[in-house]
Amino acid sequence: MSHLHFPDGLLPLWLLAAGFLITFLILGVCLKKLKKDEDFVRKVSLLAVLSALMLVAMSIPLGFIHYHINLTVLVSLLLGPWLAFIGVFVVNFFLGFLGHGGFTVVGLNTLVVGSEVFLAYYIFFGFRRLLKTVPSVLGATVITLLLSSLLMVSIVTAAGLSPSWLEHDQHHDHDHHDHDYEHHGHDHEHEGGFCGYLEAYAKFILPLLLLGALIEAAVTGGVVAYLHKVKPALVEPLYGEGKPAAQES
Repeated sequence: MSHLHFPDGLLPLWLLAAGFLITFLILGVCLKKLKKDEDFVRKVSLLAVLSALMLVAMSIPLGFIHYHINLTVLVSLLLGPWLAFIGVFVVNFFLGFLGHGGFTVVGLNTLVVGSEVFLAYYIFFGFRRLLKTVPSVLGATVITLLLSSLLMVSIVTAAGLSPSWLEHDQHHDHDHHDHDYEHHGHDHEHEGGFCGYLEAYAKFILPLLLLGALIEAAVTGGVVAYLHKVKPALVEPLYGEGKPAAQES
């Protein structure tokens, strides 16, 4: 859900460049960890399948609300955050070519969505010390999506766009047109300052996000519970029956 749907040429060049630079630095660490993994072949195969699932999920809004499921929490719990981040980059790379946000925003989108794989992993295992697996998944999913959406708002703030962009980005159809964006925001640039961003977030993002996060939490928790029945080896670490994926790398 936390995804910048902005077309190319809208955000400042320095911000776009910073997004790619940080993304590539993190990817370098991810690839080093992947090369050292003894279970390299199996994990790459699983990463390819899960990345395809993320690509499909992020391409299709739910319909009754302008929200798409990311599946980042699920992928992070199954693969660990470092491998999951590679999948997030691949998915955002293809989404850029499909018009789901411009290609130049791929770096920033990777950071926003990629933050979810790290947040979810460590929040889950924090909850897991006190709660059972499925409640921990539900809590980690909701909190993760709330935090990643704040990162998205921070990027919009850093870009110096009007707070009204937050409303436009969340309610605009996935089939974007550049002239719609050009017409929308510049008359109200910097309107309301930082408080304006917080107000726009509370009005236009938070209600939608809470509903979408609950739906995604239910889907993620349901999949984890189902895998524990039919393919327990995939989720053993989540149930305290094996070493967490991040520690295996």
